[in-house]
Amino acid sequence: MAYAEESGVKVLFLVRTKNEAQAPIRELRKLRDKGVDVDFVVIRNRPDMCCLTSTRKLPYEEFLEECKFLRSSGECPYYLNIRMINLNDLMLHIMDEVGNVKEYVSTLCKLNVCPYEISRMYLDRARWV
Repeated sequence: MAYAEESGVKVLFLVRTKNEAQAPIRELRKLRDKGVDVDFVVIRNRPDMCCLTSTRKLPYEEFLEECKFLRSSGECPYYLNIRMINLNDLMLHIMDEVGNVKEYVSTLCKLNVCPYEISRMYLDRARWV
């Protein structure tokens, strides 16, 4: 972690299961609590990060089609709202507030923005993914 911070390289935590994703987030959160500026983002597949409960349980391919339709037709309010936020301020707030993936997604949903799209937009800026 020290090398990554000094050299400015991006660090990716790739995990196989949802439970394995909790540990890196918990550790990054502990560093932030100690005053270390850790800029991170969480990304999962679209259905796991969707705020619309009506579409989440669709089979994966159907979900992707429905999501694409809702975004292109302007019917997904969470997607529409991403244009109205300050991404840096939002992500700083999120990083300070959440301790696990579920909280990350639910906090963004409560803020009425699409967690997947916000995370995707922030990927270039975040040093820890």
